[in-house]
Amino acid sequence: MFHNIGWYLGYEVTAGEKAGLLEFERLDKLCLLSKKSQTRSPVEQKQALDRLTTLYKASPGIFLGKSAEDQRKYLDPKRRKSVEMKVELWMGDEIFQFFIEGNQRFAKKQMKMSNRPNEATQKGDSLYALEKSGDREFPNQFQVKLPKWSIGSVDLKRWIIGFGGKVKVVKPEELVEMIEQEGEEIVSNYGKS
Repeated sequence: MFHNIGWYLGYEVTAGEKAGLLEFERLDKLCLLSKKSQTRSPVEQKQALDRLTTLYKASPGIFLGKSAEDQRKYLDPKRRKSVEMKVELWMGDEIFQFFIEGNQRFAKKQMKMSNRPNEATQKGDSLYALEKSGDREFPNQFQVKLPKWSIGSVDLKRWIIGFGGKVKVVKPEELVEMIEQEGEEIVSNYGKS
């Protein structure tokens, strides 16, 4: 698949302590690895591809974590909650309009957000089910359930930082701290000496 600026191959690690881990790697890096002669049946290959696709669609980018056990938990609906986190962002009306129009970034079943501005709550509309935040500057809420490994996703961090000061990260605390630290580092690059 093509992602951002490079071609990636999704694969499953078959040996060692990472056995069973599904991940993506740039094709140019894979050329440096030794060739493997191991094969598997088309059925096994299709099952692995289905697992990889499920993990990819649930994640904010191509980073699928570093734990095969976490991936197995996520793929099991009964254990999924143990490896999920809720990301909550607050924003003003201008940026919220962008979120409403661009709601294809994540699967609809993963997301919830405040009502559209100037519209009443629609009964049965699970996407626009959240109340306003109560914050005058950031009145609109957006929540998305993601695999916990998403906290290490460059794509998630880049997406949030791309909104600058127009979006406020509320949850999880670890992500709040990461974005705050990133902002401080940016400010220090332009600080007066």
